[in-house]
Amino acid sequence: MQSKTRGSAEAKEWAAELAGRVGEEVRRLRADVHGMSAVQLANKTAELGYPITRGTIAKIESNSRAAKLDVAELLVLAQTLRVPPLQLLLTQAPLPNGRIEALPGREARGIDVAFWFTGEEFDFFEEALGLNRDDKEARVQASPIRSVRTYANARERYSTLMREAATGETAEEWKEQMRAEAAEVRRRLNELETMMREHGMTVDDE
Repeated sequence: MQSKTRGSAEAKEWAAELAGRVGEEVRRLRADVHGMSAVQLANKTAELGYPITRGTIAKIESNSRAAKLDVAELLVLAQTLRVPPLQLLLTQAPLPNGRIEALPGREARGIDVAFWFTGEEFDFFEEALGLNRDDKEARVQASPIRSVRTYANARERYSTLMREAATGETAEEWKEQMRAEAAEVRRRLNELETMMREHGMTVDDE
């Protein structure tokens, strides 16, 4: 059995199909949705500060770059075409249950791939990735990204509670309850900030 190295036929086919999906979605969005020429799209990428030439766009759309997929190009094209970057990768997997080959020889539902990609639901993709559910290291490494949404929601909740506790229109009994809840939310925020920093993430102080 041929090993799944970068140079294997299986790996090359997977990479080519991935790049092809992105290219087809770029072409569809550019021409069918926005009615833009490749030159117009190139000009818009330049406006974002990362010019992608008309020739490069043509190669991406025709998948004639030996499966090369530049992350910077993916982000800039997604913004220019007004879609989330993940859409360029998952467009041919009907969501939620359409299956896609996310890794060489490893298929999963499109929605599970999306959750894995964003780190929101790491558990869903474990089996397709070939990970053991007891792989605590993998879980820990995914924790910072999974915590971002929780952290953002907690900060918003904390700000709301503090505003309500400070208003003169709220009864003192309710203010005290809000202050108590705010203290608990603040404690959770401190825990999340510590965990995120321990994993190399930068947490703003706003």
